[in-house]
Formats: sequence, structure tokens, C-alpha cells
Amino acid sequence: MRFPSKQIDISWKATLGLAGVCSWLVVKELWDVSMSTSDIPDEPHELARFVFEHFYLPDEAMIAPFDRAAEGLTGHFSLAALVFRTNLYSATLAASIPCTMASASVAQQRFGAFHIAERIRALKKVEPKQPLTPELEGEAYEIAHSRMVEFKESEEGVVNSWGTFEVFVSEIVRLLINAKPTLAAGLLSNESTKKHFPGKIFSIEALAVREFNVAASMGDLLLEHRHLDSLGVLKDVFNVIFPDHSALRSALANPELWMLWKRRHLIVHKRGIVDASYLATTSDTTELGARLKITGEYIEDCLVLVRDAAAEVTLALKKEFADLI
Repeated sequence: MRFPSKQIDISWKATLGLAGVCSWLVVKELWDVSMSTSDIPDEPHELARFVFEHFYLPDEAMIAPFDRAAEGLTGHFSLAALVFRTNLYSATLAASIPCTMASASVAQQRFGAFHIAERIRALKKVEPKQPLTPELEGEAYEIAHSRMVEFKESEEGVVNSWGTFEVFVSEIVRLLINAKPTLAAGLLSNESTKKHFPGKIFSIEALAVREFNVAASMGDLLLEHRHLDSLGVLKDVFNVIFPDHSALRSALANPELWMLWKRRHLIVHKRGIVDASYLATTSDTTELGARLKITGEYIEDCLVLVRDAAAEVTLALKKEFADLI
């Protein structure tokens, strides 16, 4: 959600209402333990912009477009859509935790927990029964301060949004192949997809468990050792399964979806610290060695991205395989 650039005729209270629990005084008090209050604007519209930049504010209505796309699904496909919806809603709640924490008492408790933990760790550096030196006290406070800032800038929204999408599309592919085993043959013979699956697809043990009848479980077998956790792999697989659905192809080719996947990988594997590989494969201009800056607006953009991509997958499913759903 982008805050409008034009001036909006709303009152002070209405502006603060947009910020929900992040009211002006509460935000000021939260930042007492993480940054200077002089950085927080006093003008209502600028304050609202500031809140949207630093916090993700949950909006249940954002899921509605996916709900409309999923109408008419039945059976296991309907359940997969319900799980996606639930996971997406959970992702919005998790992403909004820093905003929920923007309460003076709760924020102080969180900072207090960080501070106590660091003071205890610092005790290892002094003789038994001796108090911390002023230098160690200051060091403990600074570490607690940095942990509070890190908490405020939580990147969970990026990780959870991609994870929600990945789980959903993997389940759709599995269910489709189970329902139509010939799709497996297409994936294993097509030049763009066969490279994504291991040479040894089925083990004797896996076949024996199914009494050597795999007519209804080809998807289970094919994805048993193959995780569809790469955007490139997903694009190749869906190009084979939905060759004529241009809207889905466009959604998966969105540069912002690529950026989301790359940032999620950087957060999970590099703790969000920008490396040379990330810069070489994205258009991001963040400095090498710096940490990704994740804003509340960007988290919302991520959630909308995966919602719309999942909606396109669902619409393609309904169009191409109406007889299976």
C-alpha cells in the first residue's frame, strides 16, 4: 500500500487512526529505546508516512482477491486454497508484531529482557561477586539497543510471504499430478523441466509402500525429493503444466517477485547482509556488506505479490483443469 502523495483532508485523529495501535505518543515512546525521537515527525501526514515506512499494518481485506479467485474449487484443491489463505493471514499477523509491540509498556519490557540478558552475559567478564564495570554496563546497553532495533526491523514478513506461496504452489503441483499422472511424463521429458528432477525418481521402498500402484500418487513420488523452492523452477514447471496461461506467466515474470525470492534467500542464508552474488543477480543498489532495509510498505507489497501470483495459479487451475476440481 502506497501512501497517497497528494494532500488528504483528514483530521489529526483520523491520521492516527490509520496507524492503529501505533498512535503518536506510543510510537514516540517505542523509539525512546531504539532511536532519537527527533527523527519522528510531528506533522500528521508526515507522521502517518513515517509509521507506514517503519511498520506493517495488517489489513484483512487484502486477502479478498484470492478468495474470489478460489471460488469454485472443491476437494483437496479447496483445502489447499484454504491452507494458503490461513498461512497468508498468519504471515500478516507475524509481520505486524513490531507494530503490536509499539506499546510503551510492552516495548520497555522487550528492551528490558534484551538488556538483562546482555548484562548477564557481561558478568562472565568480571570476577565472581563483582559488579559490572561502567564500560561493561555501557556495552550491554548498546548490544540491547541494537537487538531492539533489529527486532523492530524484523524481516519475517519477507520470509513468511515467500514461504506461504512456495507451500501453496508445491501442493497444487502435487495434487494436479496425482489427479493426472500424465503430467509427470511431460515434466520428465520436457527439456526445461527434466533437469530439475533427480535421475532416480522412484525408490523400490516408495513403490512398495504403495503396493506398486502409483496411478493416484505420482505427484507424491515426483516431489518426494524435489522442493519447488526456486522461482526459476516454478516458472519452468508451470510453463509445462499451464502452457497457454499468459497471465500466470506474466505474474511469475514480475521482477518484484524475483526480488522477493532473492531477498528471502539472502535473509535466510546470509541474515540479510548483502553479498556480491545478490548484487550481481538483482537491481538492488544497497551497498555490499550492508543489511537489507525492510519497510512496512515493502512487507505489504510482498504479501500482495504472493497473493496475486497465487490467485493467477488458481485461475489457471480452474481454466485448464476444470474437470479435476
